[in-house]
Amino acid sequence: MKHLLLTTDDYYPRTGGVPAVSRYLCEGLAQKGYKVTVVTIKYDSLPAKESFNGVDIVRFEIHTTRLKFISGEITEFKNYIQQANVDILINECPEALTSRCLYPILVDLKDVIKILHVHGFGGLFQYPLKINFSGRMLKAFKYRLFYFVYLRKYLSLYDLCLCLSEVDSSKTTLEKYAQRVKILRNAVDDIFFETSNRENPLLKYAQPTNKRYCLSIANYFPYKNQKGILLEFYKSVNDDISIIFIGKGSSRYFAELIAYNLELEKTYGKKDVFFLSGVAREDIPDILSNATLYLVGSFFEEFSISIIEAMAKGVPFVSTNVGNTRLLPGGIIVESISQMHKSIDLLLNNAELYKECSYRGRAYAMQNCRTEYAVDQLEKYIQDLM
Repeated sequence: MKHLLLTTDDYYPRTGGVPAVSRYLCEGLAQKGYKVTVVTIKYDSLPAKESFNGVDIVRFEIHTTRLKFISGEITEFKNYIQQANVDILINECPEALTSRCLYPILVDLKDVIKILHVHGFGGLFQYPLKINFSGRMLKAFKYRLFYFVYLRKYLSLYDLCLCLSEVDSSKTTLEKYAQRVKILRNAVDDIFFETSNRENPLLKYAQPTNKRYCLSIANYFPYKNQKGILLEFYKSVNDDISIIFIGKGSSRYFAELIAYNLELEKTYGKKDVFFLSGVAREDIPDILSNATLYLVGSFFEEFSISIIEAMAKGVPFVSTNVGNTRLLPGGIIVESISQMHKSIDLLLNNAELYKECSYRGRAYAMQNCRTEYAVDQLEKYIQDLM
């Protein structure tokens, strides 16, 4: 039995894109007969060790100091990795603390297949050089120093580097310095491909005036740009549709969003708007399947899982041109978010186009974005290295 060990900063029961991807890959490989261990960071009251769905989870106290140095159980973490007798090591995200702790000892991990799973160089977009105040400008330079100077020293030590798509922001650098580069697309849980007859669980959280609603699921952070989506919704000529935002995150940005909505009401007239948090994950598929449109206004993404979830449900999307969205059927891409309201109106008022986007999006997701396909692809890459 081959022993695969995956390191990541976030894993079950933590939520988000990387934890979701890590989980279906690990659980999928465990079902295929691999011994799978996840080594991750211990948050709050989570146990130091547990097993879940066939995967052993080990957690260490690792964090950064105010000066951004890595601190905590670093020695214990490294010793565990070195003594775990693993056949395959996968590091999730080059920026992760768990990855950065291991770079200096990669060369010592003999006879271990080493894989780096890169989820794009997000720091380049979160902190663009055009930002002109000192704190964020310093972070922008730090990210570039990390990606293009520090990281490249270690890329050749990996047997394989994985990126998310043909337009992944890390792909050019990986191809220049890594031994092998392959694409491993994100996937969505099978539940998003299933049909359900249950009552729309949205009604537990909100009572929209209209039967039709636009939906946006993203953490409440400035780079997700819910403000931009909200403005475009108000600019739409369709008044018989509501908009639902679902997320968690920055309480400051959430408050700003609510205040901005009040300003827009004064300018454009009242519309049916809801900002939700605390929505149970198990309710998301049915809330999504009842949506009319899915909206993404992010300033950057690499491979939006939420768009694929919408496509799996046959819900057309309107999105800014970020990450791999330009490669996806099933919706309309806008070069500027200021044009989003026109695309919203186009899809709402053109039944043929709406039907085509719905069909093409679901067909693509069915053929390319099932978790079993991602697990099979990862296993093939591993077997090719043995």
